[in-house]
Amino acid sequence: MKNKFFTSAKEGSSQEPPLYWSPKGAGQAEPGEKWVPTYCLQCNSGLDPIRVHLNKEGTADKVEGNPNFAGMHPNDGKCCFKAMGLIEKLYNPNRIKGPMKRTNPKKGASEDPGWKEIGWDEALDIVASKLKEIRKKGMRDETGQLRVAVAMASDGIGPAFNGTWNAFFGALGPVDGSLRQGSGVKCAHCEHVYGELWHASFVCFDDTPFVKLLINFGRGINTSTGTQGYRRYADARSRGARFIQVEPHLSVSGAKSDEWIPIKPKTDGPFMFAMIHTILYEIQKLDLPFLKQRTNAPYLVRLDNGYYLEDPDTHKPMVWDSVVNEAKFFDSPIQDFALEGQYEVYGIETKPAFQLFKEEMEKYTPEWASEICDVDASTIRRLAMEWIETAHIGSTMEIDGEILPYRPVCINLGKDVNNGLGAYQAEWASHMLSVLVGGLEVVGGHMSPGARLLEALERAPETGPRVPDSYGFAKRTFAPTDKEHWKWPPSLRTGVYSLNPLSSWMGAYHLAWKAIVDPPEGWPRPSIPDVYITHRANPALSQFNLETVRKVLEKIPFHVAFAYTFDETSHYANLLLPEATDLESLQLFRMGGPNFVKRGNEPYQGFHIRQPVVTPLNTMDMTDIFTELAARIGILDSYNEGINRTMLMDPGTKKPSPYSLELGRKYRVEEIVDAQCKTVTRGKFGLDWFKENGGYFEPYPRLETYHYREMVKNGLRYELPYQGRLKRIGDELKERLREHHLKFWDKQMEEYKGIPDCYDFSKDFETGAEYDMWLICSRAGQFAWATNAMLPMTSEISEHVMGLPQVQINTDRAAEKGIRHGDKVLVTSPWGEIEAEAFCRQGIRPDCLVVTQFFGHWMTPFAKDRPWPNMNEIEPNDIWMTDATGSSSDHVKVRISKKR
Repeated sequence: MKNKFFTSAKEGSSQEPPLYWSPKGAGQAEPGEKWVPTYCLQCNSGLDPIRVHLNKEGTADKVEGNPNFAGMHPNDGKCCFKAMGLIEKLYNPNRIKGPMKRTNPKKGASEDPGWKEIGWDEALDIVASKLKEIRKKGMRDETGQLRVAVAMASDGIGPAFNGTWNAFFGALGPVDGSLRQGSGVKCAHCEHVYGELWHASFVCFDDTPFVKLLINFGRGINTSTGTQGYRRYADARSRGARFIQVEPHLSVSGAKSDEWIPIKPKTDGPFMFAMIHTILYEIQKLDLPFLKQRTNAPYLVRLDNGYYLEDPDTHKPMVWDSVVNEAKFFDSPIQDFALEGQYEVYGIETKPAFQLFKEEMEKYTPEWASEICDVDASTIRRLAMEWIETAHIGSTMEIDGEILPYRPVCINLGKDVNNGLGAYQAEWASHMLSVLVGGLEVVGGHMSPGARLLEALERAPETGPRVPDSYGFAKRTFAPTDKEHWKWPPSLRTGVYSLNPLSSWMGAYHLAWKAIVDPPEGWPRPSIPDVYITHRANPALSQFNLETVRKVLEKIPFHVAFAYTFDETSHYANLLLPEATDLESLQLFRMGGPNFVKRGNEPYQGFHIRQPVVTPLNTMDMTDIFTELAARIGILDSYNEGINRTMLMDPGTKKPSPYSLELGRKYRVEEIVDAQCKTVTRGKFGLDWFKENGGYFEPYPRLETYHYREMVKNGLRYELPYQGRLKRIGDELKERLREHHLKFWDKQMEEYKGIPDCYDFSKDFETGAEYDMWLICSRAGQFAWATNAMLPMTSEISEHVMGLPQVQINTDRAAEKGIRHGDKVLVTSPWGEIEAEAFCRQGIRPDCLVVTQFFGHWMTPFAKDRPWPNMNEIEPNDIWMTDATGSSSDHVKVRISKKR
């Protein structure tokens, strides 16, 4: 252990790793004062250890990164601005300080809910009575839909604040997560689905400590990766890494890059397809061993139906051995794999997948892409050449005594590039550019940061999902598309199992709202849920086409909102339950090591406590709320079993730990977290220790970051370039939709091909000549989406960010339209109109407008008085802008005019 400030626990056995922690805890304060360790996880870039200062009166008056974790945690003892706002959040006078019941049965944006404060016993009895009644009726209604729907914060942060949520709903019975906020559809949705399909990756990132060329297509690495990301990217630039930002406006990340390329919106796929063409047909330098041994490039594909050629007996894919000139199983001893040519096998004409890929890429020239992207063809060629030159094909690097491939190039895709129309093509192309140089899951290259977090943390003896299927790809399950097992009618309001077979849960969440109001032809209208439960979610502000969302919220008979303050969604609720907030509640959560987003190459991981720093108001910890509800409903045994199964499994044996909860007994949150503390430290430390020290680390092998090792060990291949399974699934799904006369999904079905087609996706957004401007959105690092928009401190700081509260427009284009800096303007689409203040600037394409999402509050205290625009008010919630995975993007064609 190099950091002299950390202490190691003696190991209980030779198989247990040492645990490290700071003996200083949160640090010493002045007499009568105190530093309390806790954590911040308001966005996906955490968890960050922080400390809160209590003065002599016991008032929290300061938040900062915990300096005693420097040198261990990736944030290096720092925190960002959002953590500092927790003090203002704690003492916000507009907080809901006790349970409240709606007295006005009418729901609507203009209706006064008539909130009346009630006691906790009454509030919990109301909720328990409703849920008990539903369990008696059955969790599904007469139409087959689930009676209870839930929406929580982003999947990356919600679990860090919702306590025993999973255990409670697991005990209650199945619930529907279809009626979500923007999370799950406006996020990196398409990347989640295809990243998981290709290399078990939830979000794809660069290997920052070793990358030398990073091309960001819209990825805001300087506004969305947190303190640890900002530090590591700064370090990368200091050692000479080159960053290129490709996006329509000069963002904060673009300003800190070596080059900004102002591409036309929704044309990222054509740009990358042209790079692939340039590499294949002009540069002609590839990592052939990687293509032959780690991908499906040599797999023979039937020319009659586009499926892999399979051996009739074993169903294994076939390849062509070019030395002995015969077909063999893909996993047979092969002297040399053929990547090109045409071969007859079993009387069937075939070509290697690489041959089909190369033929398809021939038409995507830089000149073709230049006309679409509005980027010079020479720029595309230059980037392709720089990509190949920087990739160091054939190079290796030693990591902890093991030799691994070294390919220091990566492409990151941002939100709205990796979702919606054209996202599949952009995802496939960015992965293929890495595949061509052997840069997937290797040092310096294209990574899957969180693919193995759970297994690594629990020291799984097996490789889990990384064992091969009969095709040689990582084994996984798809929703059935055969006639016997296909889900019809849809079992969830998203229709995920019926329309999106690649995913087990990520469907078209925005269309769930729309289908309730206006279902597509032939699609059964989903029922309104009997009960809707929301936690740190505000779909009435963050979904597409907000009018549709409000119509649904008005119809829900019983809505429970775990509420911090009044907001646009809780305005429609029947009951408000004020949770003990960030600095008032107790939870243990993972930190360090890899995660589902920007993590990896950090040699330590562990757990950290979030604890009350002051006495809570008349609020309750989420865990205590769920425990009380479980007892009242009569599901306490199942609930305790769920806690044992999800939180109290021994990390070594995977069996119930000695600290498991007894059945039939209610436990306070302190008892549950104490058991969890003892479980994860194998009995060394309990809750009192964590409250004093904050958290601990244990070694995380750096080699575990690079999944290439497992690919080689287990004989696995990436299903790239050819999408054989996708093609077969698509053909079956087309038949099911045809049998039920469902035509609304025809455009999405075009994505189910072996090699994706690419075209000018920007044309799909055209809505008439008068709508001559693109409206796109950006992100501010000061905001956790808009969950801290009610804090004056956040607003004050953010107003110093150029153009944040306004709509940004190119200065010259503004002059053409008679608009000056500071003018009030109207931004109009076929679906609505918003008012904003113009911010004229250079560094933005003349055909683009930019707003920062998501604001436009009309109920949230303080935020409602800030006249900041929200493009959701004028975006459609429609099928035509949705891709096959169910994702959509924040793009809409508009006109802008000076307000008269």
